[in-house]
Amino acid sequence: MEQKSLPQLSVYSDPVTPIYKSSSERLSVAPIGTTGTPATINTTLPTSPDSMGATTLTTAAGDPMGGGSAPNPMGGGSAPVDPLSGMAPQGSPPPLQTVSGKPAPVSSAQTSIELGTYDDFFMNAAIGGSIQGQLTSRRIYNGTNMQAYPYTYTNGTLNGSNVSSESFTFNPGFRFDVEFGYNIYDWLGVSLQTGIIYNGLDQYNVTLDGNSYHLSADGELVQVPVQLDVILRWPGAQALKPFIGGGVGTVWQQLDVNTYYADSMAIQGNYCRSAFQFGFNGQVGANYTVAPGLDFYGVFKLLGAVTPRIGNYDFENTYNFAVEVGVQSRF
Repeated sequence: MEQKSLPQLSVYSDPVTPIYKSSSERLSVAPIGTTGTPATINTTLPTSPDSMGATTLTTAAGDPMGGGSAPNPMGGGSAPVDPLSGMAPQGSPPPLQTVSGKPAPVSSAQTSIELGTYDDFFMNAAIGGSIQGQLTSRRIYNGTNMQAYPYTYTNGTLNGSNVSSESFTFNPGFRFDVEFGYNIYDWLGVSLQTGIIYNGLDQYNVTLDGNSYHLSADGELVQVPVQLDVILRWPGAQALKPFIGGGVGTVWQQLDVNTYYADSMAIQGNYCRSAFQFGFNGQVGANYTVAPGLDFYGVFKLLGAVTPRIGNYDFENTYNFAVEVGVQSRF
């Protein structure tokens, strides 16, 4: 009778030290590149039942095609359960596993919503109330050049009168802004901002021959800023993101003084002048994301004009303060 040889299993006789010395289920095998002399030992392969008959087939232990009980170290486990039938689908591949043996997390556009993140471009629109600081004249045109106060009238009904100061105060008004920008980073953006600011004239104040007069007046100050801004935001993916920013540019200003009133007498001012000034702005506020790509925000804004000249007057620096609410679209 022919003598059948037993299968041979080759391992290294000088394997590396096992990670878990107390485990009898781990076989320490030298990794690729380890030097040593291979040794040959005899082993017996387990059998598994033949699903097509009563015979048995010789298979390797843990063979996924046979019936071994050892898990597949590259994935193993069972396929995910079908939520409709409650059973694992036939023929589906097993889920990926992490090193710890737990299923790897699955992420997709359908399962994740990112709020508070920032796309490349954004557009803002905001409206709110504004308070205009006093316009205080520092120089006046005397017919030849701009001169500092005091100023003496040389003609008209006030001929010979001495004027030592003039200023204008305003009622609260409104501000409307639009802004288009680009986000360089999540925390840094640049933008171009413009809009319109309106404040009605409240009083014309003048010191004439040593006496101060505060005369009610009709008119308005209209301002149109065109500014380049830099915006810094709190980084991260949270829905509420504070920000701070500022910039420089130009401001178009128009001052109208239609009428002012001295006691019961109405005096026609008929003064309407406009000019472009160098200006600057600052802002601080916070965005709140209500949907991907859509934010509501609140902001406090400061607009300044540097020593503006409007018609016959050179004014000191002017300031306008506004509180606005707005909407931002990111795309």
